[in-house]
Amino acid sequence: NTSLINLELNYTKNDKNENEKITLAGMEHLSEALKVNNSLIELSLASNGMGAKGAERLGAALKANQCLVQVNLEDNNLGPEGAKYISEVLVVNNCLAELNLSGNFIGDAGVEHFSKALSVNNTLEHLDLARSGITEEGGTFLAGALANNQS
Repeated sequence: NTSLINLELNYTKNDKNENEKITLAGMEHLSEALKVNNSLIELSLASNGMGAKGAERLGAALKANQCLVQVNLEDNNLGPEGAKYISEVLVVNNCLAELNLSGNFIGDAGVEHFSKALSVNNTLEHLDLARSGITEEGGTFLAGALANNQS
């Protein structure tokens, strides 16, 4: 499909069926499709509970995909390990402008991963880290990255 530009696969917390969340196998299939997709510019996978393993698969796809501009991964239990996989995307992806990671409790360790990526990334314009468990130490990591970023 070359006309689909926005895909929302959010899990609504009011839904009664937990089985409607994207499974790890489903994430694998979606990731494979994203690697070759040339039209999708917005992807929202909020509240699917993908965790670090899902983030690893999605991260591999986002490294290959050069069309997505907005990605919403809000409330997915990524933690610091998942943050590492997603942050690696920012080093090689030249299109991603908006990334929502709010509610993933990536903590200072996760922010440190992003800080390294942000120091070399020149396309990201909006990064949402609300409700991420970041302390003053994480803020220091971010400040250092932003000071070194030339974009």
